[in-house]
Amino acid sequence: MRIWIAVSIAIGLGLVACTAAQAVLLGEIFAVLLHPSAGIRGIVSKLVGLGAVTLVRSLLLALSAPAGAVAANRVRGQLRRDGLAAVLDHGPAWLADERVGELAVTLGKGLDSLDTYIGDYLPRLVLAVLAPMFLLGVIADLDWLSLIVVLAALALVPLFMVLIGRLTEERVAQRWLALTTLGAHFLDAIEGLATLRAYGRARLQEQQIGKVTEEVRRTTLSVLREAFLSALVLETLATIGTALVAVPLALRLIDGQVGLAPALSVLVLTPEVFLPIRRASSDFHASIEGLSATDRVMEILEPERDSNPVQVIGEESTSKDSTASSIELLSESSILSVSSSTGYEQASNPSAPLSLHGVSVRYGRQAGMVLDSIDLELLPGERLAVVGPSGAGKSTLLTTVLGLTPYSAGSIALGKVFQAEADAEWWRAQFAYVPQAPRLFAGTLMYNLFLGHPELPSSDEYLHGVLEAACLSSLIAGLPDGLATEVGEGGERLSAGERQRVAIARALLRTGAGVVVLDEPTAHLDVATEAELAAHLDVTIEGRTLLLVTHRRRMLELVDRVVVLKGGRISEDTSNDTRRPRLSPSTDGSVPGRLLAGSEMPQ
Repeated sequence: MRIWIAVSIAIGLGLVACTAAQAVLLGEIFAVLLHPSAGIRGIVSKLVGLGAVTLVRSLLLALSAPAGAVAANRVRGQLRRDGLAAVLDHGPAWLADERVGELAVTLGKGLDSLDTYIGDYLPRLVLAVLAPMFLLGVIADLDWLSLIVVLAALALVPLFMVLIGRLTEERVAQRWLALTTLGAHFLDAIEGLATLRAYGRARLQEQQIGKVTEEVRRTTLSVLREAFLSALVLETLATIGTALVAVPLALRLIDGQVGLAPALSVLVLTPEVFLPIRRASSDFHASIEGLSATDRVMEILEPERDSNPVQVIGEESTSKDSTASSIELLSESSILSVSSSTGYEQASNPSAPLSLHGVSVRYGRQAGMVLDSIDLELLPGERLAVVGPSGAGKSTLLTTVLGLTPYSAGSIALGKVFQAEADAEWWRAQFAYVPQAPRLFAGTLMYNLFLGHPELPSSDEYLHGVLEAACLSSLIAGLPDGLATEVGEGGERLSAGERQRVAIARALLRTGAGVVVLDEPTAHLDVATEAELAAHLDVTIEGRTLLLVTHRRRMLELVDRVVVLKGGRISEDTSNDTRRPRLSPSTDGSVPGRLLAGSEMPQ
């Protein structure tokens, strides 16, 4: 960026030099024309010189815009890439404290406003100092008394610029806050529009958006008033300065104390002394929004806010429900975006032991631990179910294992590799994850099944086996285009249970992941479908490690051990003596109430 800004400044100084040369040549040309004994040769040579200078100035003007644009594009692109990368690196737990709409406005329209700051304001800010100094030197050479008058007028400019600049900065900050609030509020309203309409609350949200929009309008007009005031003050000072130079210069010209050529040149140069300052002021008002966005991006990029695996989430109180919701929305995509090096071939070796020692998780400053000193070990190929009442920390345990939720104490390791030291992509590639609310994207069913893997499976037979295991065969047979059927944004054309089965098939296809993590995988399925799915899963995940959270009795038949989580602590860790065929499904497919309470295991 510095190189291109330096080029832009050099071009600007070249333009100032051309302006000074034009002023001097114009003064001499008019002086010769008004002299009765002027010769044609003197005028022609000066006209040729004026034409040459004008041509050079035109070329420099043509080059000035691209130089600034290159610098602006590089900075804007780098900030946008780094900002997006930082958002992904921070993870869902960090994002739960943020408003997605506000981040979108910042990384989108906000950084677009940075073009004026980098491409125009920064070079002109330097030129606002260098150009007047150069032109004042030329004026001093032509007429030193005029120099004193121009300096007196210039002395008032910094004072007014500071006063108006501070007021403008405050107004722009208010407008930026209103604009980001509008973006965040509007996105929240659009995402929840169906729910709002169902409960008759859409009109209220319409009124709220109207209020925020009115605040944006009010603050925008306030910023425009300050910008117009700034321009008016600088134009007035430039006019007064030029007038103060012109009047005594004319009187001295009549008395013969100054020549016609230098007098005309000084009159042409005086407004040019104020011009770089006026342009810098105008660019400042146009670019301050981009600066606000840049400050926000820098906050995102701050190292102390990184989602380090061992840290407390945020400095402010965080809602556990909002964090869980954010993780459900984004974490599966984060896991699926990592391509496994083993491709789609059947995993031949189970994963290494998964161990947790003294793992604790706290959401912000809220009282109590969500997870408190969890000690757990899952052997290769072992199947473990985590049960307990709602809010006990089961889903948090899974997302912590996956590296999506930071923990404040303890350690997590896969074999001899600790999560805190492992590469995030490598760590996530070891897991196949199905959250409570799986996320589907606009595209075909095939696209959603192989999300994160651009290649097709090497075996159609294995693909059909996975579809059968996830109870999707009958669904696909009934679709108009089979696997090529568009499912819509969020899988809107599928039911909740069908989306859940697609997510299960997607996880089963990731055979390079040795650990399968399922969070309530049958919550939206009926008893018959759940029983069929459980029977298929028992065979399909053979040899792979299973970490399961469930409230459904039938799914417990898959596991070797059951851990009861209550109040963020493990209250029981028992071998599953009730594993199939001893445990028969209940009529409603639910887990017995005493198990949910965490008091004892079913016999």
